[in-house]
Amino acid sequence: GSAEAQTAPEPPPPPPNGRPPRDGRPPRDGDGRGPRPTPAAATFFGEHQAGIVTPPPTNVEFVTLDLVTSERADVVALFQRWTEAGNRLTTNGTTVTFGLGATFFDRLSLQALRPSNLAMPSFSNDALLAAYTGGDLALQVCAESEAAATAATAELEALASGVAEVRGTQRGFRAPTAPRQTGRNLLGFKDGTVNPPFTDGLTADQVIWVGSEGPTWLQGGSYLAMRRIRLDIAAWDATSVTAQEAVIGRDKETGAPLTGTEERDRADFRERDASGQLVIAADAHIRRARQNNGGARILRRGYNYQDSATDAGLLFLSYQRDPAQFTRIQASLAASDALNRFSTVLGSGLWAVPPGAASGGWLAEGLLGS
Repeated sequence: GSAEAQTAPEPPPPPPNGRPPRDGRPPRDGDGRGPRPTPAAATFFGEHQAGIVTPPPTNVEFVTLDLVTSERADVVALFQRWTEAGNRLTTNGTTVTFGLGATFFDRLSLQALRPSNLAMPSFSNDALLAAYTGGDLALQVCAESEAAATAATAELEALASGVAEVRGTQRGFRAPTAPRQTGRNLLGFKDGTVNPPFTDGLTADQVIWVGSEGPTWLQGGSYLAMRRIRLDIAAWDATSVTAQEAVIGRDKETGAPLTGTEERDRADFRERDASGQLVIAADAHIRRARQNNGGARILRRGYNYQDSATDAGLLFLSYQRDPAQFTRIQASLAASDALNRFSTVLGSGLWAVPPGAASGGWLAEGLLGS
């Protein structure tokens, strides 16, 4: 922590209505909670890998690779090369995040150290293609420009030569937004509104970072879930805005839930209209994502993709402390999300994301350095 972080903040002035905010934090602008902190520049070395709670820049290149060796020494050497390159590349908004798939542990005969929950179940709306599914390794390269993402990815792939080969690559993009604003997806709706606002370590520890319940080598790391979801944009665009809003459960322009007026308003899933119908339909996307999942929260870090006129959609990426947080939400969506009529899941994967490397150390040293 810097000296600034050590200084106790001034107590907030009492609010005009005389009631302090419930959580005791001062109000900020925009959501009634005053100015938001400016995110610090990402650093490669540290407690956690960069590219997770780092605010997402406009471009991502998501690459999966498979090992072509079972020699642990070769993989250690690769991770050491990737550590050196990752540190050098983490500049000007570029971050590199690394994950290990279930099959990684098989290839190196490390089954005893594999997390017990590192398996992505299949869901009823899956139509998976091998190139976009699974992989021993995952690389998430985020950058402010497509050129920077592509150059960093090419360097990391070249360093893997002889140790791992590329299985699949997916480019993604986001519309540039002011920091902390919600971007829009290819359906024209705001995406990521209900992400928890990680401005304090407590929430991030609860939602994202693996704690003492996980393998020692993974503590301070996370789990990365990926879904490559093709959207039928033509059918969606032929649907009225009112019908689109019913599918999502939000106002298209403001992002507010249909029961509210502001984007960050809490949805009222019990509210009914004059005719007795639920205002947010039983199969609305936001209802399916929030209900029947035991209060599961995840950090979503999705991007849009457009590979061709007929293959465009969402590269869904989320980070969570336990894959069950993701699978509970996903199972609820797969069962009866109105959006399923317009979407096909073509890719899927789950990776254990080791903690950050210590300065002078290397990636996954806690797993492979023993």
